[in-house]
Amino acid sequence: MYEVYMKGKKIGLIAEERSPFLGHSGVYFHEIFISKKWKGKGLAKAIQRKFVNDDDFIWGTIDAQNLPSYKTALVNKRRPIRFECFLKI
Repeated sequence: MYEVYMKGKKIGLIAEERSPFLGHSGVYFHEIFISKKWKGKGLAKAIQRKFVNDDDFIWGTIDAQNLPSYKTALVNKRRPIRFECFLKI
């Protein structure tokens, strides 16, 4: 987990894990938190890119209700490969 600073002020946190995935180097983003004041400024995209190399495989999970995170993932060339649906039984 890393603290994220901008102009000397802490603006958020990122938790990532680097490990091989299916024979490729990869990064798993556990969480990315940005302070409310700094949301909507494209910072999550820039923060993620600091942790990714060109040949990395990137994966993580995003809640379906979190459209800003989903859009950020798509802009960073992540693509959905699996969906889960939970039903009451």
